[in-house]
Amino acid sequence: MRTSISRAAFTAIITTVLSSAAVAAQTEQRNCRFTLATKSDGQQADVDWKVAIANKDSSGRVVVTGSGDYKAKAKKFKSGAMEFSFKTEVSKENITIGAKGEALWDIQFKNGDFLAYFGTCSAAKVTS
Repeated sequence: MRTSISRAAFTAIITTVLSSAAVAAQTEQRNCRFTLATKSDGQQADVDWKVAIANKDSSGRVVVTGSGDYKAKAKKFKSGAMEFSFKTEVSKENITIGAKGEALWDIQFKNGDFLAYFGTCSAAKVTS
């Protein structure tokens, strides 16, 4: 038995499938590891924070292992760098990732203290 489908219907189906694949391909995930901290008073310490970041366009999610899961705003720069901004109950935080994977995580606490972490991130396209 042979079924026939109109050219318009076929085009609509293909366009939908390709559009869905394009949207899925735009979701990016970064796995970051921060290994050095600098405190407000200038003291430095070795640390080991693991952070997973996912974004699609300007919305993102930051998951800090052992700490929490936060909704973030994502911003992409012409240089290829990305910035993720989010808030917790006690702070305003930004994670900036350079085009080559270098990363800075700065935290401004509501009490005026400042903390910065330095590390690296790897990126991967996620399809779903």
